[in-house]
Amino acid sequence: MTLLNEPGIGQSQRVWDRVADEIEALAPEASTLTVSGSFPPGTAPDLVRRVTRLAHEAGLRVVLDVSGAPLSRALAMRPDLVKPNRVEAAQTLTGLGRGEVPSVPGAARALVAAGARAAIISDGTNGLVLVHDDVALRAHLPRPLSGNPTGAGDALTASLAADLDGDGDLPEGPEAWASVLRRGVAWSAAAVLQPVAGAVDPADVTRLLPTVEIEEIRL
Repeated sequence: MTLLNEPGIGQSQRVWDRVADEIEALAPEASTLTVSGSFPPGTAPDLVRRVTRLAHEAGLRVVLDVSGAPLSRALAMRPDLVKPNRVEAAQTLTGLGRGEVPSVPGAARALVAAGARAAIISDGTNGLVLVHDDVALRAHLPRPLSGNPTGAGDALTASLAADLDGDGDLPEGPEAWASVLRRGVAWSAAAVLQPVAGAVDPADVTRLLPTVEIEEIRL
């Protein structure tokens, strides 16, 4: 299989203004806004910050699956959940002048200290690390899966956003977050088993869910 990645086509400010208008218009019908992926060349680095502010003013929770300057500038807006991978988290923290972070849990804690209400960092076959308030957890499968990892991060973000959708605030306590992390690992792992990105078999999710292991982390 050959994978070709190209940068997106740059868009005018008018396009981004239209996106902001649509968020405000659709907000009454929603509870969570997810911003994920990369941005085309020339995109204003404050776009995600602007969108996060608009979403919170409209009463929406915000999940950010972005990195670098867009994430670092949006952290001051207190996004509800950020979900970079290990490399993206390190790049974001370097941009914030935090220097080298010695561990994935340390990076998650630093993102929370910089403004995120909760941070989940994906670390490949090592699973996920969550930090929220005084809760710090790692979730992973007992054995790595082989397959196509393209799209696994998107499946994870979709699972996390779905868990935040609806009434109420962020999960509270280790047990509530453990349930969120189990589903996230199961969905991302199920995506790895598919030959093409963007596909998940619910039967794989059901089979993988009870195998996900959770452990508490000392920060």
